[in-house]
Amino acid sequence: MKLLTRIFAIMALTSTMCACGTQTQPEKNQDTAKAIKIVAEFSVKPEYVAEFAATAKELVLASQAEEGNITYTLNACAEDPTIYTFIEIWKDLDAIEAHNASAHFQKFVPILGGMCDGSTVKHYTEVQY
Repeated sequence: MKLLTRIFAIMALTSTMCACGTQTQPEKNQDTAKAIKIVAEFSVKPEYVAEFAATAKELVLASQAEEGNITYTLNACAEDPTIYTFIEIWKDLDAIEAHNASAHFQKFVPILGGMCDGSTVKHYTEVQY
């Protein structure tokens, strides 16, 4: 009886998982599809890991409030506690230029950079199908 119960449970779970794959993707926001995404990865010196995240908070909050910002988050790497990544989505290049010229960006980027061994910043646009 226990075996039969387990079989039915596995069948129900499999059915649920398959149903999830057949759902249609929600309608895309065209502003987001045309937006520019930035992935900025920082290799933080071990002695600055806690301070980096705390210092970045003001930068994140101020950036999220900018008019051309769609999303702006700081993410900690699950595999390496010294890697932090900002994932940003901006309306357009003008919004990025305004962000880069902002007082909070000008203040915090040099401070955060001083806590790091290196960084990479890449800009992305969505592939349209």
